[in-house]
Amino acid sequence: MSPRDFQDINQFVELFDDLLEGRVVAILNNRWKAMDLVAERFETALRRDHGVRDVLHRTIPISGAAPEALLDELGAQADVAVVGLAN
Repeated sequence: MSPRDFQDINQFVELFDDLLEGRVVAILNNRWKAMDLVAERFETALRRDHGVRDVLHRTIPISGAAPEALLDELGAQADVAVVGLAN
């Protein structure tokens, strides 16, 4: 299943409402300006519309893999991760 399968992204997101409520979501951000804006909007929507318990923001390299230690940390702290790569 992909967001492209839906005419409205909200239909796709609604499928996950029950899964997101009370969860911790991590947003991994490569710090391009566009991703900074997207991360802020994601956090607002996740808290307002989906009842997440917390949103963690972490920085990842602009051009490379996230460090294993960071992945381990988030694996222990978060239920869901969103990887944001924007330029």
